[in-house]
Amino acid sequence: DHRGSECGVKVTVVSGCYTQEGHFIKVEKEEDQSDSPVVAEDETQEQTLLNLHVKAHRERPYGCNVCSKTYAHPSQLRVHRRIHTGEKPYACSYCEKRFNENTQLKVHLRTHTGEKPYGCRQCGKTFRNVGNLRMHERIHTGERPYGCAQCCKRFNSLGDLKTHYRKASHV
Repeated sequence: DHRGSECGVKVTVVSGCYTQEGHFIKVEKEEDQSDSPVVAEDETQEQTLLNLHVKAHRERPYGCNVCSKTYAHPSQLRVHRRIHTGEKPYACSYCEKRFNENTQLKVHLRTHTGEKPYGCRQCGKTFRNVGNLRMHERIHTGERPYGCAQCCKRFNSLGDLKTHYRKASHV
């Protein structure tokens, strides 16, 4: 197994999954491990896959000519450029909102459908997106990753820290 510390990708070896075209893995983020990534049970193939995965993090040849951000894949750059152009090709069928990424539209649609697919394992409360679930889980763990540099108070969310900065007299 390989679990990327910065990307949350887990690669699992399973026999009989390699194809000649090189489509021998389905990479999933750690949040959704229901269908773990799969590679052939051949150490050479696993190493090749791992090398390609690591290379994608190191090599970022596709650069934005506006802000100089770089990406490993041209599709990532294409999506990023929409920030600068204002292009929002994904439209909500319920309201007039538009989005620059399909994933943003999918999350937004849940506000209309009421779908909350992410559930807390501690208390069962459900959420529309995984970010809100992660923030909620900090209530149970006590984790407060955001700290004020002036008074050392710690906060559950970046929004709470920003509110503190606006209200605190020491800023």
